[in-house]
Amino acid sequence: MTQARWRATRQYWMSFGISPLVVGLAIVALGTSAPEVAVSVGAVLDGNTDIAVGNVVGSSICNVLFIVGISALIAPPVVNIQLIRQEVPILLGASLLLLAYTMFLVVQSRRETQAAKDEFSEAIQPTRARA
Repeated sequence: MTQARWRATRQYWMSFGISPLVVGLAIVALGTSAPEVAVSVGAVLDGNTDIAVGNVVGSSICNVLFIVGISALIAPPVVNIQLIRQEVPILLGASLLLLAYTMFLVVQSRRETQAAKDEFSEAIQPTRARA
């Protein structure tokens, strides 16, 4: 987009009473997410869903650890102890539930794969080379 379009977009959203900070952050977020969206859509259209998932997970990890980490080094955040006491146990519980669910899905997938191999093992027996 040209500089004039960015200004027009900012003025449009500011006319609704949205602060310039929120408008600027939204524009930056859109600009930084566009390449990830393009890669993910391209990968899905090519049938490579694993690349799309890896792109989302990788960018999320980078955003959380790298960007927030550097920001915290520059200006350490002030955190209320009440927030830590409430949110950290919830975060840990949700993470453990997600880990357990993921492990369940992996085990279930391996069982189904083995069952399919057993079911079709006769049909896919390798032919022996005749001497």
